[in-house]
Amino acid sequence: MSNKATIIDVLLGLLAGANLIETDYPLSLASKGLILQLKTKGFDPTIDHVARLKSVFSGVMSISDADLQLALIADKLNEKQLTVDLTICQRSYRWNEAPLLPNCQCYTCLHYSRSYLYHLFEVQEMNANILAAIHNMKVYDDLIGLFAGVSSGEEMRNLVAWVMVENFN
Repeated sequence: MSNKATIIDVLLGLLAGANLIETDYPLSLASKGLILQLKTKGFDPTIDHVARLKSVFSGVMSISDADLQLALIADKLNEKQLTVDLTICQRSYRWNEAPLLPNCQCYTCLHYSRSYLYHLFEVQEMNANILAAIHNMKVYDDLIGLFAGVSSGEEMRNLVAWVMVENFN
């Protein structure tokens, strides 16, 4: 994969069977003060998430290949340039004591608030990038971890569709 593999690129790579993903995307986001806000908990395999995703993007329903349908939907999402991040440098986070991402178990979220990271970025403290990078890498790690136990193509498509529905809809 390219070094700028977005979340959509990662999902498409996993769908295509990639088992190694190398990217500096989470780190480059962190250096700009962008914090990933990706939902990776709550997947229910008993729900047909592919159908949920298709209902949002009804134009690709006529295509019979399920992988191609997901790829086209992903391409539409990339065109819209949907993001799953927050810009920690915005003044609205100045007094926000919440963690970067609720229920995140990364070092940054367990020990620091949004307001503290806002402060670090405001004064250009080098730890700002480090703490943001720790969080963003944990989010990417959680995303990849979702796919660790997936064995079938249908299960993979359903999981990819869930991530898209929950985070880009």
